[in-house]
Amino acid sequence: MEYFTKKALEQGPWSVSKAKTAIQCPWKYTKQYVERFDVPADMLPDISDTSLRVGSAVHKYAEEIACGTDTGIAEEMALEAGRLSNAEEETFATMLDNVHSFEERIDAFKDKYAITGDYKERKFGVTPDLVETSFFAKDVFLRGVMDRTLIVSNKHAIIIDIKTGSFPSLKYSEEQISAYSLLALRCFPDLVSVKPALYFVPAGRLLWAEKVYRKDIEDPASYPTVKYINQAAEEAVTDRITPGKYCGWCPYKMVCLQERKERRAR
Repeated sequence: MEYFTKKALEQGPWSVSKAKTAIQCPWKYTKQYVERFDVPADMLPDISDTSLRVGSAVHKYAEEIACGTDTGIAEEMALEAGRLSNAEEETFATMLDNVHSFEERIDAFKDKYAITGDYKERKFGVTPDLVETSFFAKDVFLRGVMDRTLIVSNKHAIIIDIKTGSFPSLKYSEEQISAYSLLALRCFPDLVSVKPALYFVPAGRLLWAEKVYRKDIEDPASYPTVKYINQAAEEAVTDRITPGKYCGWCPYKMVCLQERKERRAR
């Protein structure tokens, strides 16, 4: 059975971030995913990547701690991965206690329930028919990487994504939560349900989303992720430029401004 439109199939494989880019700004989507355009050095905007680098370091540290790596070694590996400045290292250091608090909560949960699987940085992939495949397989259509996946009694999954943003909210991760729930249910066929959550490291807060049951994906065509990707594929074939708050950290900002100037002159 076909769940995705011809346009969606032609533009795969998809991730949530790729689909979001197509919906937010089709012009950027074309530059990034179709043309794979490299911005000339003299047109690169002055954008701070501090949040990205600190976030990468925190994710690496959390992954290593979850795998049982010594804290000192884990910190060295994280700092190397993030290539942090002195100021960024200070920000990174403020989050380490909450990374350990998170792992303590995971350990307490594992002591209480029958855990039959504990996956760190688990890569998921499905074909256009929503059948499990390798993340890097030629037939992969939708894929994602989950920071932490716990399987309880082979029937239920807890999937947790680690966030390093300062404002805990589920609002901006709805598409990601839906997609990851779909991937988990399709890649673990014995699952009855998936409970997604986001852990915001700076605040030490774990936010739970609504549980997703297998019955919720019995009609994949009506599932939010399938509709979202089909919508993104429709948007992606246009050249519409949509300015927004995300423009502030877009690497194509200067190229976009030039494009808009040329369009107005036509």
